[in-house]
Amino acid sequence: MDFKNAIYLNEDFKLVQGGFSVEGGLFTRFADCCGGRDMQGLYVFPGLVDIHLHGAVGYDFMNCDLSGLCEIAKYQVGQGVTSFSIASLTAAEQSLSRAYSMAAEFQYEDRHGCATLRGITMEGPFLLPD
Repeated sequence: MDFKNAIYLNEDFKLVQGGFSVEGGLFTRFADCCGGRDMQGLYVFPGLVDIHLHGAVGYDFMNCDLSGLCEIAKYQVGQGVTSFSIASLTAAEQSLSRAYSMAAEFQYEDRHGCATLRGITMEGPFLLPD
């Protein structure tokens, strides 16, 4: 599908106004002038990656359940984030194990309308005197 009159980042990471094409969910062509749907000067960016967050919309990764993690991921999509790394806090091993198991379950199930979980940021300290 073709679009025109949008503002986007070019290969030199400069904002330019022009057109673009999307095929299969991917940008395939950028041009000074394209036909298609008029974007009326809206900004268009590829999905963002959030590399560190603990939660959102009232849910915290360390104490939410699977539905709470899904709400966090849905919120991320609404902010333009397509993938993220959730962050744990320094906590007891039992709490960390529960949170990490939940994240693994979330990652391997199809979550329509959710940003993709790409990893876990493990906050420390991780010191073993032995």
